[in-house]
Amino acid sequence: MAARSRSLRGFSLVELSVVLVIIGLMVGGIMYGRSVIKAAELRKVNNQITQITGAIYAFRTKYSYLPGDMPNATKFWGALDGSTGTTNACSTTVGSGTLTCNGDGDNSLANITYASERLMAWKHMVNAGMVEGNYTGYGDGTLGGYTNSYADINSPKTIREGRVFLSTANSYTAVQQFPFDSGTQLILRIGGVIDNGTPRGPLFTPEEQSNLDSKYDDGKPAYGTMRGAINSYNGCSTTDVATTAAYAVSSSDRLCFIDLFL
Repeated sequence: MAARSRSLRGFSLVELSVVLVIIGLMVGGIMYGRSVIKAAELRKVNNQITQITGAIYAFRTKYSYLPGDMPNATKFWGALDGSTGTTNACSTTVGSGTLTCNGDGDNSLANITYASERLMAWKHMVNAGMVEGNYTGYGDGTLGGYTNSYADINSPKTIREGRVFLSTANSYTAVQQFPFDSGTQLILRIGGVIDNGTPRGPLFTPEEQSNLDSKYDDGKPAYGTMRGAINSYNGCSTTDVATTAAYAVSSSDRLCFIDLFL
């Protein structure tokens, strides 16, 4: 009976304290690990932004045109369509090597009659040795559309399966974005992909984007070079009023995508 009573006795306060301490350490370790992973992801995003913007500026300095908009690209790298680099084959043909097509040289990145300058931009920068990757320069129609963005096919991929997208303000509908400044301002977008292949889906929590914005710019979603979506679009900011908008950091949901105005 004595042995039985000993086996049924409860834990002492000391034993319970030890167990609680161990559980606390385990929970703390998990939370710390998550914060380390999140911080590493944001560093990767910041590094990618720096690399891509540097490549764009270097390309424009060397060739006097934006990548994708370059009207004489085929003189350097050969014509994808086998002739002028300005035919419909530019949006339907898989080229080999450096073969590409020309932009129209109007200092903007848009969908022109025979191709998407937004997508050709990545091909041009790879050809120039300014970014790494192997991009087609166009959107495969079998995947959903000739101007759509697909990670590691015609555009770079970022964390969480997000995409990087280039455009200019005059060829871009920004109802979900705080106002930008000029019709030809270059936009670098990092976001999750929505149905039409454009990265304007949420990818970051408001706190994550606020941290990136504070490191890269002014920490405000409506001003500066890095901006977030308006409140009525997906809740990334606290209000649609630019002068009072802040990132909605109380939310832990992924509500934000980045628009970087270069």
